[in-house]
Order: sequence, then C-alpha cells, then structure tokens
Amino acid sequence: MKIKLRKDDLVKTVGYMAEVTQKKSIQEIISHLLIEVTDKIIISATDLEKAIFIEVEGEIIETGTITINAKKFNDTVKAASEFLTITTKDNDIKIYSNKRYIKTQGFFKDDFPAVEFKSENKSLEINSVDLLSILNKVQISIHTDPDAKPYFTGIFIQKTKSYINFVGSDGHRLSFHYLKYEDDSEFECIIPLTTINVLRKILANRIDFVKINLGLKNVKIKIGDIVLLSRIIPSNYPDYKKIIPDNSEFEIKIKKETLVQSLKWIKPYIDELGKTIIKISGNEFKLMVSSEYGKSEDTIILENNYEDFEIPVNYKYLIEFINVSLEEIHFKFINDKSPVVVQDVNKQYIYILMPMRS
Repeated sequence: MKIKLRKDDLVKTVGYMAEVTQKKSIQEIISHLLIEVTDKIIISATDLEKAIFIEVEGEIIETGTITINAKKFNDTVKAASEFLTITTKDNDIKIYSNKRYIKTQGFFKDDFPAVEFKSENKSLEINSVDLLSILNKVQISIHTDPDAKPYFTGIFIQKTKSYINFVGSDGHRLSFHYLKYEDDSEFECIIPLTTINVLRKILANRIDFVKINLGLKNVKIKIGDIVLLSRIIPSNYPDYKKIIPDNSEFEIKIKKETLVQSLKWIKPYIDELGKTIIKISGNEFKLMVSSEYGKSEDTIILENNYEDFEIPVNYKYLIEFINVSLEEIHFKFINDKSPVVVQDVNKQYIYILMPMRS
C-alpha cells in the first residue's frame, strides 16, 4: 500500500477516530484504526459498540490495507508538515512527512473486528444544523452513570407519521423536543450517549443532511462522507408523556440574561446537593440557597403579581437548561409537588424539572 495524504484533510478525521477507539483495552486491535485503499481511501475505527467510517481525499499509488495505533497516528498527523506519505509491506508501516520519518507496525485487516449492519428499511433525513441543536438540548438530561437503567443512558428517538420525537431523561428531569416530519414510516430506538457525543462533534463541523437508518441491532447515521454505526440500547423506553403536564396554574417569563446573573450570584453558597428554592411572592421571583458557608438570595422583579409559591429545584439542572436556551425563559408551575415545565421561545422544546425532596 502507498498513499499520499494532505494533513488538513486528516486532522478532523483522526480526531473523530480518537473519540471511537479505546485507549486502554485487553484487545490491542481496538485501539487501532483501519486504513483501506481500493479505488478510494477509507479510514475506520470501532470500540465494538460503535464504529466510524470516513472517506478521505488523497493520492492512491498502491492499494492495500493496514491498521495503525489511533492515538499515535493522531499525534503523528498533528506534528506532520503539509503532506504525509504512508507505505506498507506486510504489517510494516513507514510514514514520511517532508524530511521526517516513522517506522512502526500494524495488524492485518483480518484481525480488525468486522461490523455488520442489516437495515430494516426504516429511515429519516434531517438537516445537520437542526439535529445538532436538538441533540445539544436533549442530551443534558441523559444519565452519565453507565450503571443506571439502560434507557436512561441514551436519547430515545421516536418516529411517527407526523413527528420525530427526541427524549432524554435521568429520572430527575426530562428533555423533550419534537420536529414536524411527515411520512409513512414509524420506528423508535435508543441511541447511547457515547454515540450521541461523537455525532455532536461531527455535526459541529458539518453542514449537510443527516440520514438515520434503523437496523436490527444497530443504527446507521450518514453525514456526507462519514458513516457512524452504533448499537441501539435493547430496552423499552418508559411512557415519557405521562411526565409532561397537560396544563399549569400560572406561567412566568424571565429574560435569560437576568436569570444567568441571578444564578451566578447565589452559586457560591449552594449546598452539595444543589438545592435551590424558587420563591414567588407578589411581583417578586426569588432564588435562594443556603449551606454551611452561609445563605444567598437574589430577587427578580416581575411584571405581574402572583400568589405566594415555593418549590425546591436542582441548581445544576436549572443552569444546564438555561445554557442551551434562547433569550427568554418560561416557567410553568402547578404546585410544589408537581414537575416544573421550563421552556424558551422555541415551543418545540420542553424541559421538565422534578422538585427536590425537602
């Protein structure tokens, strides 16, 4: 095998590969990426739960295949000059860049784990900008503990004949975003957070259409010349619609920047649980916290008067919503035992906060 590649064409590619490969694994091959050269150049990586395939531009001098340690190749690309020439003989690899030279070894293609995809002919297509915005908002509610209930560790995608629903929850809060999408296909799946995070990094650098195709045990996501395969979580998602209140007793609107400054003020005195009291009295909206270090509160003046109301919420959950929201925050309250609905001007996005226990 012999190919000549441009550094600028490789930097992002090997960066995406590094997100998929396992740095430490009993199987050394899992820390490698596979370079396949036929009439095109395909670089791929897998951690056995997800896999990524990227076609890269380059000059093909001689075809062939080889694997190479992903981290070391990533570091090599970053340190290279404008071009890299890669040659192989058996499993020996030589890399040249200007007057720089590396000799190393890889594995043969047969040693690299094969990844299969069997389509169920159920798919959807969505603009990458829209999808990235939705994923950024929904992923904040996903449980990051791998020992949590499986359905809490991924985003639930539900395709109906009229909508695509995206749902994330950790049991204490829930993010729901819907998108109008009309066709006859119906399906649902749960995509792991680890895959979602790789996808978000790709989408942050791509403006394209994203095609999501459901398979028997995995899902195929195609963005231009990038293909991302991922296992789907084999679990039934709870009936999330039961959590979303049908109505509210009253609604309060506050500018995002006003809330941000208020939360910054009280942050130093939050207790380790993050308990934050929202207290409404007349035309005052108060945020209050206390801990062994002291107490802190801030008051925001509202345009209207409301009945006295108080509810404890988690500071971290509240600020994470505000960080991904637009310029105005809408709070919808029922009572101090019921979930709080929080939205911004985008009514397609709903965030549910469960009250903290007293």
